[in-house]
Amino acid sequence: MLSSRYPDFREEEPLLRDFLAADRTILSNERTLLAYMRTGLALVIVGGSAVKFFEHPFVIATGWVFIASAAITFFYGVRSYRQTQRRILDAISRGPRAVRKSMEDGEKRKKPDETDAGKNAENAE
Repeated sequence: MLSSRYPDFREEEPLLRDFLAADRTILSNERTLLAYMRTGLALVIVGGSAVKFFEHPFVIATGWVFIASAAITFFYGVRSYRQTQRRILDAISRGPRAVRKSMEDGEKRKKPDETDAGKNAENAE
Protein backbone atom coordinates (compact mmCIF):
# COMPACT_ATOMS: atom_id res chain seq x y z
CA MET A 1 0.00 0.00 0.00
CA LEU A 2 1.76 3.08 -1.23
CA SER A 3 -0.50 5.53 0.57
CA SER A 4 0.43 4.16 4.00
CA ARG A 5 4.19 4.15 3.35
CA TYR A 6 4.43 7.57 1.71
CA PRO A 7 1.66 9.77 3.09
CA ASP A 8 3.38 13.07 2.25
CA PHE A 9 4.10 12.17 -1.38
CA ARG A 10 0.82 13.49 -2.74
CA GLU A 11 1.74 16.95 -3.99
CA GLU A 12 1.69 17.64 -7.68
CA GLU A 13 4.64 20.03 -7.61
CA PRO A 14 8.02 18.76 -6.44
CA LEU A 15 9.17 20.19 -3.13
CA LEU A 16 12.65 21.03 -1.94
CA ARG A 17 12.98 17.60 -0.33
CA ASP A 18 12.24 15.99 -3.71
CA PHE A 19 15.08 17.90 -5.34
CA LEU A 20 17.40 17.07 -2.44
CA ALA A 21 16.46 13.40 -2.66
CA ALA A 22 17.29 13.42 -6.37
CA ASP A 23 20.64 15.05 -5.63
CA ARG A 24 21.40 12.44 -2.96
CA THR A 25 20.56 9.67 -5.40
CA ILE A 26 22.82 11.13 -8.08
CA LEU A 27 25.67 11.53 -5.59
CA SER A 28 25.16 7.96 -4.39
CA ASN A 29 25.44 6.71 -7.97
CA GLU A 30 28.67 8.68 -8.45
CA ARG A 31 30.05 7.33 -5.17
CA THR A 32 29.36 3.80 -6.37
CA LEU A 33 31.21 4.48 -9.63
CA LEU A 34 34.20 5.75 -7.64
CA ALA A 35 34.15 2.58 -5.54
CA TYR A 36 34.31 0.47 -8.70
CA MET A 37 37.19 2.59 -9.98
CA ARG A 38 39.02 2.31 -6.65
CA THR A 39 38.62 -1.47 -6.70
CA GLY A 40 39.87 -1.63 -10.28
CA LEU A 41 42.89 0.49 -9.40
CA ALA A 42 43.72 -1.77 -6.45
CA LEU A 43 43.49 -4.82 -8.70
CA VAL A 44 45.84 -3.20 -11.24
CA ILE A 45 48.34 -2.37 -8.48
CA VAL A 46 48.28 -5.91 -7.09
CA GLY A 47 48.51 -7.47 -10.56
CA GLY A 48 51.25 -5.13 -11.73
CA SER A 49 53.26 -5.74 -8.59
CA ALA A 50 52.97 -9.50 -9.03
CA VAL A 51 54.09 -9.31 -12.65
CA LYS A 52 56.93 -6.88 -11.98
CA PHE A 53 58.48 -8.21 -8.77
CA PHE A 54 58.02 -12.00 -8.92
CA GLU A 55 59.51 -14.52 -11.30
CA HIS A 56 57.41 -17.60 -10.60
CA PRO A 57 55.12 -18.33 -13.58
CA PHE A 58 52.09 -18.99 -11.36
CA VAL A 59 52.44 -15.61 -9.64
CA ILE A 60 52.90 -13.85 -12.97
CA ALA A 61 49.79 -15.56 -14.38
CA THR A 62 47.87 -14.58 -11.25
CA GLY A 63 49.06 -10.99 -11.73
CA TRP A 64 47.69 -10.92 -15.27
CA VAL A 65 44.38 -12.33 -14.00
CA PHE A 66 44.23 -9.45 -11.51
CA ILE A 67 44.89 -6.94 -14.28
CA ALA A 68 42.16 -8.48 -16.46
CA SER A 69 39.79 -8.44 -13.47
CA ALA A 70 40.56 -4.76 -13.02
CA ALA A 71 39.50 -4.00 -16.59
CA ILE A 72 36.30 -6.00 -16.18
CA THR A 73 35.53 -4.27 -12.86
CA PHE A 74 36.12 -0.84 -14.35
CA PHE A 75 33.92 -1.41 -17.40
CA TYR A 76 31.17 -3.02 -15.35
CA GLY A 77 31.19 -0.03 -13.00
CA VAL A 78 30.93 2.45 -15.87
CA ARG A 79 28.11 0.45 -17.47
CA SER A 80 26.22 0.23 -14.19
CA TYR A 81 26.72 3.96 -13.58
CA ARG A 82 25.35 4.89 -17.00
CA GLN A 83 22.29 2.64 -16.69
CA THR A 84 21.46 3.95 -13.24
CA GLN A 85 22.04 7.55 -14.29
CA ARG A 86 19.61 7.12 -17.19
CA ARG A 87 16.95 5.70 -14.86
CA ILE A 88 17.48 8.51 -12.35
CA LEU A 89 17.24 11.25 -14.97
CA ASP A 90 14.20 9.59 -16.52
CA ALA A 91 12.46 9.47 -13.13
CA ILE A 92 13.34 13.11 -12.43
CA SER A 93 12.05 14.27 -15.80
CA ARG A 94 8.74 12.43 -15.37
CA GLY A 95 8.08 14.08 -12.01
CA PRO A 96 6.59 12.90 -8.72
CA ARG A 97 3.26 11.76 -10.17
CA ALA A 98 4.90 9.40 -12.67
CA VAL A 99 7.31 8.08 -10.04
CA ARG A 100 4.40 7.41 -7.70
CA LYS A 101 2.49 5.60 -10.48
CA SER A 102 5.48 3.42 -11.37
CA MET A 103 5.93 2.55 -7.69
CA GLU A 104 2.27 1.55 -7.45
CA ASP A 105 2.60 -0.56 -10.61
CA GLY A 106 5.68 -2.24 -9.14
CA GLU A 107 3.80 -3.15 -5.99
CA LYS A 108 0.99 -4.68 -8.04
CA ARG A 109 3.51 -6.85 -9.89
CA LYS A 110 5.15 -8.00 -6.65
CA LYS A 111 1.94 -9.33 -5.11
CA PRO A 112 1.42 -12.96 -6.18
CA ASP A 113 -2.01 -13.85 -7.39
CA GLU A 114 -3.76 -16.61 -5.42
CA THR A 115 -4.35 -18.58 -8.60
CA ASP A 116 -0.63 -18.44 -9.40
CA ALA A 117 0.19 -19.70 -5.92
CA GLY A 118 -2.15 -22.66 -6.44
CA LYS A 119 -0.56 -23.44 -9.81
CA ASN A 120 2.93 -23.28 -8.32
CA ALA A 121 1.91 -25.67 -5.53
CA GLU A 122 0.47 -28.10 -8.08
CA ASN A 123 3.62 -27.94 -10.22
CA ALA A 124 5.85 -28.62 -7.22
CA GLU A 125 4.10 -31.94 -6.51
